[in-house]
Amino acid sequence: MPDTHTTDYGTLYNADNIEILKTMADNSIDAIVTDPPYAIKLMNKKWDNELPSVEFWTECLRVLKPGGHLLSACGTRTYHRATMNIDNAGFEIRDAIAWIYSVGLPKSMDISKAIDRELGAERKQGKLRTDGKYSNSGHGCYNVNSKDQKGLDKEFYETLPATDEAKEWDGWRTCLKPSMELWTLARKPIAEKNMARNKIKYRTGGLNIDKCRITNKELKPYVKIDRNTHKFLGGNSLVGKIGIIRRQNDLGRFPSNVIIDDSDDVVSLFPGIGNKSASRFFYCAKASEKERSAGVDGRNTHLTVKPLSLMMYLCNLITPPNGIVLDPFIGSGSTAIACIRCGFKYIGIEIEEEYFNIAKQRIEYELEQRRFL
Repeated sequence: MPDTHTTDYGTLYNADNIEILKTMADNSIDAIVTDPPYAIKLMNKKWDNELPSVEFWTECLRVLKPGGHLLSACGTRTYHRATMNIDNAGFEIRDAIAWIYSVGLPKSMDISKAIDRELGAERKQGKLRTDGKYSNSGHGCYNVNSKDQKGLDKEFYETLPATDEAKEWDGWRTCLKPSMELWTLARKPIAEKNMARNKIKYRTGGLNIDKCRITNKELKPYVKIDRNTHKFLGGNSLVGKIGIIRRQNDLGRFPSNVIIDDSDDVVSLFPGIGNKSASRFFYCAKASEKERSAGVDGRNTHLTVKPLSLMMYLCNLITPPNGIVLDPFIGSGSTAIACIRCGFKYIGIEIEEEYFNIAKQRIEYELEQRRFL
């Protein structure tokens, strides 16, 4: 019997996910939100060697209610194969959601240094780096100011190419800085003759748009346009008939398939009016160390902890009220905590005992905090 952790909101299993899935009833789950392996061999972890198989996604399809949605995180390098497996299992691919952020660390080989090392040439010390951003090695670039990177907060010097071959390829590297993750949005085909009938019977099939609308309280509530000159006189948009004073939608903007953090680097990519150019997008920065490790004995050692605000947004988008969310790769428990905060039930499965124990601690801490609300 697998080790379990049960609360009023759901159950966490320390087990192989497909074995647990095979014990679950058909059409019993309202939504699936999960962050599976990307098959990029992250930090040489064994669990990141393979993508979820078609067989696995077929079991997910079986337990999901007709019209139920799946949101699965995918790496940019393996997104095509990950999504194809979901498609081949029988899901309808509906969209892709891009989560864009600015704090990714370049993990790119310096080709010039690699050439000198291959030729056995010793590089001489160059000038002290003054920007304080990156420490360059033959195997990567690391943010030396990052508080999460122990032992890297020190001064460093550039090294100069020692051979002609290294000089020719100075400044060349092998990868771009990672600043985006993709989520595949898929849906189990409806079982009734139309969406309305499916929604009545199974409560699934749609997206909770109004729950996830994007609001900006700093924008003015009205749009004003001069009748004669057509000049924009104020407000938050140019939408509307000329000469009409139109009230801003109190519900907020229609959610898009782009999620961004609120860093200047990212916001500056989106043109618009003034400094509110990206107000049409949901803001979500990466999880802080405080959020990651709240309630954990020590620190959260999971490598891919997703922020709670992101998981809450995604769960709210695809889960009907009082629904059950399945996360078969629940890791350190972020999806479970998001469900608790949103009022959903959860079923989480994690094969690694270390992460299962961290998830238990985080869930218990969340429930303890709620007792004082």
